[in-house]
Amino acid sequence: MVGLKGLKRAKVPDTPSKRFSTRPQLPGGHAHYIEPKGYQERANTWKKLLGGGKQTSEKEALNSVDTMVEKYGRCLEVAGSGATGTVWLSQKKIHSTGSDALYAIKCVRRNPSEPKEKYSKRLQAEFAMSKQLDHENVVRTLGLFKGPSDDYCKAMEFCAGGDLYMLVHTAGRLEEEEADCFFKQLICGVEYLHEMGVSHRDLKPENLLLTRNGQLKISDFDCSECIRLAWETETRAVSGLCGSEPYIAPEAFLQEEFDGRALDIWACGIIYMAMATGKLLWNIAQKDEDSIYTKYLEDRRGEDGFAPIESLPQEHCRNVLYCILDPRPSRRITVSQLLRSPWVRGIQVCCEVSDS
Repeated sequence: MVGLKGLKRAKVPDTPSKRFSTRPQLPGGHAHYIEPKGYQERANTWKKLLGGGKQTSEKEALNSVDTMVEKYGRCLEVAGSGATGTVWLSQKKIHSTGSDALYAIKCVRRNPSEPKEKYSKRLQAEFAMSKQLDHENVVRTLGLFKGPSDDYCKAMEFCAGGDLYMLVHTAGRLEEEEADCFFKQLICGVEYLHEMGVSHRDLKPENLLLTRNGQLKISDFDCSECIRLAWETETRAVSGLCGSEPYIAPEAFLQEEFDGRALDIWACGIIYMAMATGKLLWNIAQKDEDSIYTKYLEDRRGEDGFAPIESLPQEHCRNVLYCILDPRPSRRITVSQLLRSPWVRGIQVCCEVSDS
């Protein structure tokens, strides 16, 4: 197994942390208390890269966009950054209630090699798709508007708990019930996406946001594809490589076309193992290119199994993970079968929460 994206793991605490507490009197039998360390740590890193002056100028430029200020208030600070753009935290005063509403504003940078017309069509198509999604485990996309330098900006609901990647990195690994709860929420969100004819294609802890009370929400649909329109009964195959290599299913490296739903299920299995162990299983799911993946292909057929999966305490969980991480996509478990499995049916999910 390899470290979670190369970052040094924190020491696993000997006693349950404050972020998670078993409380039998509550729905789900537990409660989450997540501090927003994820976006704060990334914001601090991004501030260093930008420099104070550049960050200030970018914020001022964004706050000069009337459309944004009118609907979503003013940007306060950087909430995160990735290869495709910067995410800002904005705040708007709701005069009718006297309260403040928080939003995430993602400025999507155009690659200089991408024609402006293609960039515009791509962003508008992605917005049209994500705007239709309405589920408690999927981040709500609220609006699309032109920002500074003619780059597009997306307004989304803000999740104050940061992302799952930073939670796992900070904790070292998650407790069993905690990981199970997040996993079932993830699967429920994926089931909804597939029912809506969408394959995410870039599921990873960085793209799973959390509220302070532990509600998980799938975000970032930059790589997503429509695999079935509302009036269609058959699902279309997808093609090409996208996403992060450790989470990509093996068929994407071997075939020209493949089932986007099976790709998402594979990624969910890698994510669960990252939560449960604090490590990624391998760097790339290609035989003879990654020795750990090659060993997995050998050990999963053996009597003793693959050690990282066998280290998990629940037999039902281990059996399902082998089905999720089946290298043959035609035999890989589907999301509906996964939700009907004894393990997932037995997972207690915490109560839905409205605050973020």
